[in-house]
Amino acid sequence: MVADGREVENTAPVVVGADGKLSAVRRWAGGETETDAEHYRFGGVLVTGLLTDRYVLAYASTPPASFFWFGQSAEATRLYFRLSAERVRETGVDRSFSAFVTAAAEFMPEGALVGAEPAGPIGFFPNSNVWASQIAGNQVVLIGDAAGAADPAGGLGTSLLFRDVRELRDLLLGEREWTAALAEFAVRRQRYYAVVREFDRWMSQLIADEGAEADRRREAHARAKEQDPILGGFGVIEFQGPDGLVADEAARRLFFGETLADAG
Repeated sequence: MVADGREVENTAPVVVGADGKLSAVRRWAGGETETDAEHYRFGGVLVTGLLTDRYVLAYASTPPASFFWFGQSAEATRLYFRLSAERVRETGVDRSFSAFVTAAAEFMPEGALVGAEPAGPIGFFPNSNVWASQIAGNQVVLIGDAAGAADPAGGLGTSLLFRDVRELRDLLLGEREWTAALAEFAVRRQRYYAVVREFDRWMSQLIADEGAEADRRREAHARAKEQDPILGGFGVIEFQGPDGLVADEAARRLFFGETLADAG
């Protein structure tokens, strides 16, 4: 770095990379970027002029389309769509505010969008989980989306980042050999992120797939949730996190209601 006309070189025992979903620091740790296939896109816009309850999340869905809105403040409201890339192109919701409002009006109370004005840009992004093949190496460790980004529609990204910070902090404070601490962090991070990633895959199939088989899957999931509202813990993962959950075949079958078919 250059300061006051002088070049200063700093060294550190560990470099923490937190540069997001498209992290360049992954290469420093010796890894590459890996990603799941895209099932749908998630995006939206900040608006003013709506009368909504502050900090209350509302949700409406007519699969395979889903819509969310919540008051960010007394003046501003966030609107979000979850749509396939094909439907984003067909509706033009990523290119025109008027097209976005027209599509959103099908999900919101009548007249709710009459006074809506954009207060920011419209953006749509792939839902795919994206992660690093190696989280720690070469005295570099990754946290947050750089280590592994979850589906943004699930809203777990910030929670994962805070969890990463806590886990890494505790390991570095409790282990004199930081190389060992980083290796242990990588193991732990991969373990709890793997649960989130598998859950995201299940949700993608449940929400984004179309056709008769997809409809039957959603109906079976709804019946399973009636019998077990928390679906073995995966029904409340957004609130309780991945601890104690195992995303194995038995959990998948419970989530999709396949065990009900066996019992019937």
